[in-house]
Order: sequence, then structure tokens, then C-alpha cells
Amino acid sequence: MPSKVDTTMKPHTLLVLIIVALTSIEGLAQGTRQQVIVTKDSIALRLTPSTSDLPSKYAMIGLQLQVLEMSSGGGWYKVKIGEQKGYQLTHTENYWVAASDVFQEPTESRVSIVLDVSAFQSGSLSNAHRISHQDYIYKQRKTNLTEPFYVGCTYTNNSPELTCSPPFSICAQIYQPEKYFLYDDRLSETDAVDMAELQNRFSTLFENGTITPFYRVTSQHQIKAITEKVMFSKLVMKDPGCYAEQYSGTEFRTLRSKTDTVNANVYFSAIPIETPELFNTHLQGGVQTVYFLFLLNITFEDDAKESVVRRIVVWWPKCL
Repeated sequence: MPSKVDTTMKPHTLLVLIIVALTSIEGLAQGTRQQVIVTKDSIALRLTPSTSDLPSKYAMIGLQLQVLEMSSGGGWYKVKIGEQKGYQLTHTENYWVAASDVFQEPTESRVSIVLDVSAFQSGSLSNAHRISHQDYIYKQRKTNLTEPFYVGCTYTNNSPELTCSPPFSICAQIYQPEKYFLYDDRLSETDAVDMAELQNRFSTLFENGTITPFYRVTSQHQIKAITEKVMFSKLVMKDPGCYAEQYSGTEFRTLRSKTDTVNANVYFSAIPIETPELFNTHLQGGVQTVYFLFLLNITFEDDAKESVVRRIVVWWPKCL
């Protein structure tokens, strides 16, 4: 007589299975919390992971997406918007994108990259020391202005769900010319002697005609060459402001596309842009935010290659 097999679930076996299941779920959540970024002009967003499914929407260049899930073969990502504010997509929308349509940060890198935006500089930008725009405006008398300097406007957030977060993004706050929200109580926050001096500090930074985004790449490995493509995109809203709701579109163009021979461990690149370019658009509405997107292909002396994508998000206060 064949022996019977006990199919009753033992309590310790059940506990083990529950622990394994919870571990798998936790690992999936941690493993899919990464960000990806759109580097093509636009990519299709679909409701299912298949090219036979017609696109429901399109994501434009420079948009950051948060990965929620990966298809079994790894060729598709289920994503939602990876930005603090849901201008282009709402935070409740989920879509599938082809993995080949987005850029994902490599797990290992030979380079480190620093990005900044100079609102004003004195001397050579590549060798200047940094002064924050807050110190220039509010603590200028305690700031070293005798040596070459630039006034930087960038900052980062640590939360992965915020726009100004690593690995891809850093933000820069500027002001639209003549829109500084200057009131008498702000004077007490500064070392300016009067409102005219405070106004002049803002004017020096934000009415000089240009801002200059730049980056510096460093590596312990000698860099042979860098192919650089810099894109400039504008997020346009029908009525831009602190509570903008209606997305009009994204306007973009290429600012620079070139290859430089480096043969060094450090590479510096700056690209001045005229300030009016930030605020004007050909689309219906007004500019809410602008992106500078840096697409870098780096070749090292040993012919190893690495791609790097970084983004500077530039914004300006639109209300108190």
C-alpha cells in the first residue's frame, strides 16, 4: 500500500513562506524605486507592455519617471511621473514604457560630475570660487568678492520622489528680471544699507542678460574624449504660476552638439544663455520651468565608454 503524504501546512512552514514572501515584496519595492529619464524627443506611454498597444500619451524629453514594475523579460518598465509636481502627468497615472526608450543610471561609474548655474561671475568661470546667491544678496559684506568668483543658484533634495534629486537632477532658483517681491521687511534680513542697495544686488544677478549652466567631469581614469549634447526644454503651462494646472506642452531645442578631445582627468564645459530665452515661448501659455539636459558619451584612454545624463531644472518664484 502506498504511503500517505501529509499535505497539512505546518505552522513553522507557513511562517517561513510568509517571511520569504514579505522579503520578496520588500526587495521588489526597493529594486524598482529607481528613476529613469527621457532622453529622446518623445516616447510612447502605453497601458500594456506591448508595441501592439497604441500609445495613450507621450512623455517628452527631460521628464523624469519613477519605475514601479518591470516586465518579466525586462524589456518594459511600468512607470509614473517622477517629479514633485504632476504637470505633464498626474501622480495617479501609470503607463508602460520600453526600457530602450529611457536612460537608467549605471550601477558603477568612473566619473563624478558637478553641475551649477552661474547667475553672475567675476573672472574665469572655470577657476572661480562659488558664492551662493543667498549669500551674495543677504550677506554680501561678509563674502569674499576680491578673488574670481561666481554666484551659484543650485541645490538638491534627498527624497527620490522630488524633482531636484540625484542621480539625474539638480535645481537652480533664479528670479525673473524686476520680479523680486521686495518689501521693507526683507531689508532687515540682509546687510544692505537700504532698499536701493538690495535692489541693485538682485539686478546685478538677474538683469545682466545671461545665466550660465555648466558642469565639471572628473575621473581617476584619463578621459580621451567627450561627446556632448546639451538640450534646452521649456515646460509650458496655459497659466503659469504657483498653482498652475493646465499643461500646454514642452518646447525644446539643441543648444550644443560636439565632440572634444580631452586627454586629461578633468573636463569643464559652460554654455551661456540669454535670459529672455528662459521666459519666452512659441506655445500657447507661459513658461513654468526650464530644463537643461546634458547627454554625455565619455571615452577613456583604455577605450572603455560610459554614458552620463544630467539635468538642471531652473525655476523662479511666481508668487509669495
